Amino acid sequence: MRGGFVSCVVVMFGLFGCDSQELSPCHSKPWDDEVCIRGGWFTIGHAQVPNAPPACEEYGTCGDAAPSQQAFAPSVKVHLKPFFIDKYPVSVKQYRACVDAGVCEVDCWTTKQCGDGRYWDYRDPALDDFAILGLNYRRAQDYCQWAGKRLVWEAEWERAARGPDSTDYPWGNDPPTCEHYPCDLGTPPFGWSSWISYPVGSIPGDRSPEGVMEMVTNGGDVLADRWISGFTDLDPEAPFRPRASDLDKYVTRFGTFATETYHGMNYPVPAWFRNQSPGFGGTRCARDDVDTKSPRRAITPEYVRKRQEILSGRRVTR
Repeated sequence: MRGGFVSCVVVMFGLFGCDSQELSPCHSKPWDDEVCIRGGWFTIGHAQVPNAPPACEEYGTCGDAAPSQQAFAPSVKVHLKPFFIDKYPVSVKQYRACVDAGVCEVDCWTTKQCGDGRYWDYRDPALDDFAILGLNYRRAQDYCQWAGKRLVWEAEWERAARGPDSTDYPWGNDPPTCEHYPCDLGTPPFGWSSWISYPVGSIPGDRSPEGVMEMVTNGGDVLADRWISGFTDLDPEAPFRPRASDLDKYVTRFGTFATETYHGMNYPVPAWFRNQSPGFGGTRCARDDVDTKSPRRAITPEYVRKRQEILSGRRVTR
């Protein structure tokens, strides 16, 4: 393996060992709503889930919807290049702007018409600050592309959530307390039977070492990866998967949707928890780091703003 070979050659020169965690900084600057995630080696997955899955009749999470213990294992080391990730989840107001521009679409989950009608209506201004939910893979992808970015790969998401030391939670290995997630927010709003998502920025205790917020407590993120049952055949130096061709089988990393006791874990679940979802997720976006010394031209926020104005009909091109 190339990464391991290079590390061990360094050992021969007496500088540092094969397990050294040298991190590569981002070359370009983050946009206002982004955080730089330094590149390097880190651990994905978990060696052993604490308990067996709960019984279906007790929690209703079973069959294809319930990942087995193998879904989180084995833990493996992977290598990532530096990248940028959104500091916060995408809000309802942000997603509405994409819909208004004629780029993003809506369906029954985002217009409060699915199930018992209690979930969402993206048009409701009272929801503006809440993390968007109800997005499937394609709609999450459309939003990120409209924003001049892309969907987050699963290995990137876990690196951003667990930090450079691959801890269980963004704040470390300590079990969650009321300092890390909202314990006393009162009665859920909008007729919800439980809190489905929270206003973006309202959970300051869920913070990674690099400043990524609300990874395990607010909504859930639809990712770019096709669902696989585990990490046994993951390429450590290219830990990415083909994009989903089946919208029912993409990876979603959960926040408030994983509220039930699961595998002996209560909400919020650890940052290595993973599942597949047919269309209840929210999203946050990522962006490749571009070396400012490279002839490749970086996409700037100003470029994205002008492009969005054109798409929404507010700007005339010649």
